[in-house]
Amino acid sequence: LDKHYILLLGLDPNSQQFNRTTDSVPIVEFPTTSGSLRRMKREWVIPAINFPENDRGPYPKFMVKVAITYKISGPGADQPPEGVFTVDRRFGGMYVTQPLDREKKDKYILWAHALNEGAKAEEPMELIINIIDQNDNAPAFIQNPVVGRVSESADVGEMKTQQVTAVDKDDPNTNNAVIRYRIRSQTPQIPKDVMFGINPVSGMISLRAGGLDRETHPEYNLIVQAADMEGEGLTATCTVIIVIADSNDNAPQFYVTSVSEGNSEVGVEVARLRVTDEDELGSPNIARFLTVKGRIHDCSFTQHTQSSTFFFFLSVTSKELDFEHIPAFTLLVVVTNEAPFSGPVSTSTATVTVKVIDVNEPPVFSPAEVHVSISEDAKVGNSVVDLRAKDPDAARKQTVRYKLYNDTSRWLSADVNTGSVNVKSSMDRESLYVKDSKYTVLILAYDDDNVPATGTGTLVVHLLDVNDHRPVIKQRKVSLCNSHPFPALLDIMDPDGPSHAGPFTFQFICSIFSHFIFFFFFGIPVLLLLLLLLLRRRRRKLRKDAPLLEDLPRDDVFCYDEEGGGEEDKVDHFISNHHIFLEQFLLDHGDPAAPPYDSLLVFDYEGAGSEADSLSSIGSSDSDEEQDFRSLGQWGQRFSRLADLYSGGVEEDDDSETLPGKTEWV
Repeated sequence: LDKHYILLLGLDPNSQQFNRTTDSVPIVEFPTTSGSLRRMKREWVIPAINFPENDRGPYPKFMVKVAITYKISGPGADQPPEGVFTVDRRFGGMYVTQPLDREKKDKYILWAHALNEGAKAEEPMELIINIIDQNDNAPAFIQNPVVGRVSESADVGEMKTQQVTAVDKDDPNTNNAVIRYRIRSQTPQIPKDVMFGINPVSGMISLRAGGLDRETHPEYNLIVQAADMEGEGLTATCTVIIVIADSNDNAPQFYVTSVSEGNSEVGVEVARLRVTDEDELGSPNIARFLTVKGRIHDCSFTQHTQSSTFFFFLSVTSKELDFEHIPAFTLLVVVTNEAPFSGPVSTSTATVTVKVIDVNEPPVFSPAEVHVSISEDAKVGNSVVDLRAKDPDAARKQTVRYKLYNDTSRWLSADVNTGSVNVKSSMDRESLYVKDSKYTVLILAYDDDNVPATGTGTLVVHLLDVNDHRPVIKQRKVSLCNSHPFPALLDIMDPDGPSHAGPFTFQFICSIFSHFIFFFFFGIPVLLLLLLLLLRRRRRKLRKDAPLLEDLPRDDVFCYDEEGGGEEDKVDHFISNHHIFLEQFLLDHGDPAAPPYDSLLVFDYEGAGSEADSLSSIGSSDSDEEQDFRSLGQWGQRFSRLADLYSGGVEEDDDSETLPGKTEWV
């Protein structure tokens, strides 16, 4: 029996290591017949060829050797993926050309062909190449993170919180894919550092210790590790969040609240109580209120609830709060839940105590407005009134002090300790600060607290009138006509009250040399005075033939041959009328009313067409109604003589009489 051999695993048949009888080299035997005529079918006795994945080479690496002439076919040889395996045609050695990945293809099936001179020498033989697995893939969790829930009232061991699962791509028939689980860390580590445990094979997490409290720690974070090779190989981690579910294990609690008495007006909310039910919001475990309305002392309270925000409102319905009257209020509130309690609780009722906080209240005047009457001529130092303010904060034992405010005229003063108001300066009922005979000031009362409170009172002083103002004539001057007599009406004003006003009595306080008519009336505040004053010029010497202040006709001489320009020459008045100025000079020299208060001024007359009129245009008039020359006296001492001159004349020799221009109405 002849045999054909195929050498596998890269052994050279010509080497000394080659031995046909060795068991270390797979031998493919081709059965043949002897020299008899009967022919038997030959078969390839080829064991499966094994080759490890991730072999480091070098490549190409000898794999098997087939005798005669060989070739291979199938996926990985001449079919996709092509070129993974090759065979030496003459030697029969089979090679792998690249690293293999079992996770992509765990087995290759090839066909080996024996050829003789290119013709088929034997039937094709099937070659099965199994890829040997290596631990080159770490476990991977199906879900990361993982969220689980457990009730805070769960017992140890009875709950199965959550299961974690990891997979490994390696060969499941080897330890490369055998996964084990464990918990690496727990956050927070309260009340114990190991609150949860995990089944190392199944990955099921369970409660290992009691003491869960959602209100303290609503969730736990666990780091779970999965490792292949039965926990000794490659590893992977995931986060497990354990949410603590609420159970009705907390009774609602109320806190004592306080309210300031200064913010407690009727109908205004004075307290808002927050319920401290620590159970989960929105669950049946939260509080539901049943309150007991009650009239505590003199105040009533009502309450309003809001299930979403859990507030309990108190508001005053009858009157304001007052610490000095009632320092505290007590209310009983009954609280229930929809869900029953999971454990015993101390009570389902709560006592709400509303304490009224004392605030520093300002002193109070009683009455708030005080009216007193006093004569306006009261002497300085006289007492007006004694004001007292009461401090509502009796328990504080504070001292009240006083101070005037808005005393614009500074007539009054207040004792800082007693509140006594006295006259400080002379008062006047006719002052601008007095309205309808009333002088109003504010008096402040303040305590000695660290933050003083100030109360305000009003003092209205009625000033009794006295006759302390003389009547006043509003007109300072009147004009009367001697040719057309007409009475002049004088307005008389007296600032005093009606009891000290009209009727008035009038008389002249100066002597006048004139005729007059004087009337007075009783019972009316206005005097109708008819004064007819006839002023005549006395012993005044005026020349009718040579008027002093009248414009005289003059002629102007014009020079037409002037080519130099300039103003027109006016020469006529320099050669005429000189006698007039000389005579006037002599008259003024003899007039005692002129010097030294008046003097003759020489001026240039420019004619009637001048823009500025000459002083000679000032004319005299016999009518005092047309010209009021007394107003010249207001220009100063230099013009007073001129006013006397044109208003009534001057006495030449009698100096004992008062000049007319020196009399005034008082």
